[in-house]
This record gives sequence, structure tokens and C-alpha cells, in this order.
Amino acid sequence: MARGFAALLFSFLLSPALAPAASGLPPLEEGGPPVRGRVALIIDDLGKGLAEGRAVVALPAPVACAFLPHATYTPELARAAHGAGKEVMLHLPMQTVEPRPLDPGALRLDMTRSQFLAVLAQDMARVPHLAGINNHMGSLLTRHPGHMAWLMGAIKARGDLFFVDSRTTRHTVALRIAREQGVPSIKRDVFLDDDRDPAEIERQFERLL
Repeated sequence: MARGFAALLFSFLLSPALAPAASGLPPLEEGGPPVRGRVALIIDDLGKGLAEGRAVVALPAPVACAFLPHATYTPELARAAHGAGKEVMLHLPMQTVEPRPLDPGALRLDMTRSQFLAVLAQDMARVPHLAGINNHMGSLLTRHPGHMAWLMGAIKARGDLFFVDSRTTRHTVALRIAREQGVPSIKRDVFLDDDRDPAEIERQFERLL
């Protein structure tokens, strides 16, 4: 994740748009009407850069931090994120439709079930204080029900993890399989920095809100 995006996110989290009292609106009171919407921010691709990771950990909001399993600084930054009250996730590499290089620890379509589960176990073991998993890439793998069933079965067996479908393809079946197997799960709705132009990121924030 780029340092510039961390800075932009920091500014967004401190903006008046997220502070009702400062924007002239009355603050929410205990016992008042329920809030109709809820936003969960996940910052992923973490673990490769120490400075960038520390900037995310220092953000003034309970964002979730998703770490690539075999990135150099993943264990250190995951412990720091947990200590700062952030939710820690595994950003799980998966095979794409495009023939592009995969990150270490990637799950692939040509794996047997035993190979698949062994790699998954190694990936999870690399991320301390693990609370959930989302997919990194995976436009090929997430459309295959059998492989998603292996994944969700392992998550279900652990009993303490949730899954977020990053929706890197409209053909994904990951969320459906997760729910069929009783895994706490949700899908990604807005991709904030698919286009790294700051103006476009701001437009995505507006769409999110």
C-alpha cells in the first residue's frame, strides 16, 4: 500500500464529514435512533514495507489490517496492529485468470486438497492474532466451488475466523460457499484505490458514505 494512500486515509478519518458535532449536526446520543449504515475499512497488501505498515497501524480509527502471509514484516506489523486495537487479517494470495506472478503462499487450482490445506495452514500461521481472511487476487480460484469449499471448511474448523470476499471477479462463489458452510462472511462493496489517482479515491470515499 502506498504511503500517499495512508496519508489520504488519515485525512479522511479526521475530516468533518465523520464528525457530526463539528459539522453542525447534533451528536448521536445514547438511546437515540439507530445508525442505519456501518462502514468497515480494510487496508490490505500489508507486510512488505515497514514504514507504510507502521503508518497504517497509527491511523486514528479501528481499520482492519490485512497482511500478505510471507511478506517480510508481516509478523512484526500484525503484532503491532493487534496492540493498537486493529483487527488483523490474512490477505490470502490466490490464483488469477491472468498468467501473472503469484505471491508466496498462493493457493492454486492445480493443488490437491492436502497441498491446498497445508499451504493454507502455513499462511495462517504466519499472521499472529488472526481474526479473519480476505482474498488477494483470486479471479480464477474464487470461481471454483470445490476449492472454496476446502477453504471455508478449514476456516469453519478453526472456529474463530471470518471471511471477506474481495470480489476480484463477478463470477466469485466464495461468499456463497462461506455462507453455506456457516462461516461468518461478507463481501467487499467499494474498492477505494483501484485507481490510485487521489481525486478518484476521494470519489470512492463519497460513494462509500
